[in-house]
Amino acid sequence: MTLALALLLIALGLAALSAPDEATLIRQLRDGSESAFRRIFERDAPRLRAFVARRVSTDPDAPDDLVQDAFVRLWNHRTELDPALSVRAYLYRTAHNLALNWLRDRSTRGEVHGLTGVEDDAVGFESTFPTLAADDPSALDHAVHGELSAALDAAIRALPAKRQEVFRLAFVDGLRHREIAEMLGLSASTVENQVGAALKTVRRALARFA
Repeated sequence: MTLALALLLIALGLAALSAPDEATLIRQLRDGSESAFRRIFERDAPRLRAFVARRVSTDPDAPDDLVQDAFVRLWNHRTELDPALSVRAYLYRTAHNLALNWLRDRSTRGEVHGLTGVEDDAVGFESTFPTLAADDPSALDHAVHGELSAALDAAIRALPAKRQEVFRLAFVDGLRHREIAEMLGLSASTVENQVGAALKTVRRALARFA
């Protein structure tokens, strides 16, 4: 298996993680189930933190605080949740808005240290999937992996802003197309088209590694 294929399989695997019956989980949460809340937290909190960390400063406390606020809001508004929709999309939308408010608040006080646009995303694909060949002592493999990661990161950064955001939500944050559509207020077909177009671009950029 080539390194390019391995990296893409990792990304695709993230997008296709199995999950408990979402509607059942939401109904349990609406009824005040702490067990359901804990399952959602354990499932979504780590990636949600990474999602927030890409949008705010390097302040080590900010992502944890904002994620905690997002889950507090989820619990406080649990009776308003629609079992037909995705709780993950709700969390990402809430966290995104909290991060923007965090940045605006610090901007008004002259303390801007964060990022608001995907074009300025400081976290590249290399830092998301750090060292595929970390256990391989071959210097050549490390060099190829580094070149591949750089090419992949450059291809992602070159995508149009909305397409890049959709791509990262799908392949870095692991959201399904329906969840991305709910979060961004897009149709499912638009998300599918954006993902398909992004994948074509990325595959072309990685063709020389195949």
